[in-house]
Amino acid sequence: MPTIFITISRGALIRNFFQTGVIKKILDEGIRIVVITEYANHPIFEMFAHKNLIIEEYKPDRARLRGILTELKKGAVFNHTVRIRFKYRITGRVPSRVLYYVRLITLLPLSYIPGIRGIVRWVDGLVNPGRANDELFEHYKPRLVFSTASMGYEGILRGAKRHGIKTVDMPKSWDVLSKMLFGFKADHLLVWNPFMKKQAIKYQNYTSDEITVTGIPQFDFYSQKERLVSREAFCEKFGFDPNKKIILYGSTGGNCCKEDDYLELIHSHIEKGDLSNVQMLVRPHIGYKNDLKRFDSVGHYKEIVLDDTARLDDSFRDRWDVSEEYINTLFNSLYHADLCINIASTITLDALACDTPVININFDTKKVNPHFSTRRLFLSDYIEAIRKTEATRIVEKKEYFIDAINDILSNGQSESEKVGMQKITEHLMYKNDGRSAERIKDALIGLVE
Repeated sequence: MPTIFITISRGALIRNFFQTGVIKKILDEGIRIVVITEYANHPIFEMFAHKNLIIEEYKPDRARLRGILTELKKGAVFNHTVRIRFKYRITGRVPSRVLYYVRLITLLPLSYIPGIRGIVRWVDGLVNPGRANDELFEHYKPRLVFSTASMGYEGILRGAKRHGIKTVDMPKSWDVLSKMLFGFKADHLLVWNPFMKKQAIKYQNYTSDEITVTGIPQFDFYSQKERLVSREAFCEKFGFDPNKKIILYGSTGGNCCKEDDYLELIHSHIEKGDLSNVQMLVRPHIGYKNDLKRFDSVGHYKEIVLDDTARLDDSFRDRWDVSEEYINTLFNSLYHADLCINIASTITLDALACDTPVININFDTKKVNPHFSTRRLFLSDYIEAIRKTEATRIVEKKEYFIDAINDILSNGQSESEKVGMQKITEHLMYKNDGRSAERIKDALIGLVE
């Protein structure tokens, strides 16, 4: 019986590969799976028990020269997105202006050195060989190692290479390929969409025939209509009026901007009567601790409800809620919403996958420090990819915001936005058909065989 190693380094990856059915589909093909994870004792795995499924504890390797190597990896793929993230605060502290120019002088030239990416990867592997889990290779003798999050548990991939075992990697999100060089280049790469494939070729030195496009596994849930409840039942859960329009506001997370200002702006126009028969559900970003507290200032308005239903699990590094209820609440929120508003969040893709129109905010309500401006978030290449499709209504000025909301709530998407929907499906989702998990399984089985 052939064996596959699969790494799980975050709670969200349990959703992506266990709850979507990827793991079960592989097991059903008569293949043994050894999951390597730091959460081996988490009770969630008991739900997926199978005679050919083994959960092994990941042993962390000591990370040497992490700071220096991270800088070198960014320099090796130096591009507009890297420069923007050096120049502006995204989350955390405001970057040093002096350090910004130092990076330009020292790291920008790296990207022009022939073979620099291979050199950086060789140095990283030399410094961090990743031998802590080598005994697993001797014990199970896998035929394939699948990393479900690029740059996570790279020692497992390096161990596979030492043992002559084929490796497969998959970025955990669509926005990571241009941020820095991956420390390990696998034999094969799985990506969500053609946009990621193009970036993998451009920045990570993969060739076209080393990449398989699968679609977004967690979007398979949006084809499972049995997860939906009636609009009346959904509204009862949050105290909404089923006859009023529902606006879903998706938080960007990480205190990127003062987002409650946009909700205050919307509420002020509700009070003036410029927006009528409207109610709002505010969805926090699950990946950031206490994100919902950033919206406490608007939580007392009767037209605004803060979604506090997520049960965050602090045992995961990303604090992910791995319950079926969390998945169902998200799907129902997207499905029953008449409009989704956010700044530059991945929830844009989720909403469009559920045929919910989207407004992206690209203006500041008042003059702010550039490091806290909404506009800086639209400078990254992955957000520009959304803009180019014209599938969403990107509002650039405060005075157009309420008119855009009223227009979409009254008339739905414009004709150009409907055309853009096809573009965004093909370019950023690949296929929205509920079969991404099947394509991932087929790709892995093909590589095993």
